[in-house]
Amino acid sequence: MNVEELLRVARASGIDVRADYVRIEGIEIDGSTITNGESISGIQTTSIADTNDLRIADCIIHNFTSTTGTGYPYAVGLLIGEGTLLITNNIIYDMTNTSADADAYAKGMRLGGEVHDVFP
Repeated sequence: MNVEELLRVARASGIDVRADYVRIEGIEIDGSTITNGESISGIQTTSIADTNDLRIADCIIHNFTSTTGTGYPYAVGLLIGEGTLLITNNIIYDMTNTSADADAYAKGMRLGGEVHDVFP
């Protein structure tokens, strides 16, 4: 299943990282084919140790629109739940949310977790 097929569902991430010591470099994630998006992200990290070394570099993530849903529907380029992370030289644009839910949001990056170094 390719990224485009994964993102045609209401709640999904193009890439969901659940392992330590991962490198994601030089890919493009285009969300323009998403229909009926609710809680969607380009790259998401979950269940990762705080002592890991995750790096996301030289990626382009764009055109994500959350159009429906309740309970914090979102469109986010990088959704970082936890873990130690280095983010460098990524381009993220056109994150929008048209949901009527009062808690809806759209962001280029949403950072949780422990330690993050972000460089242009």
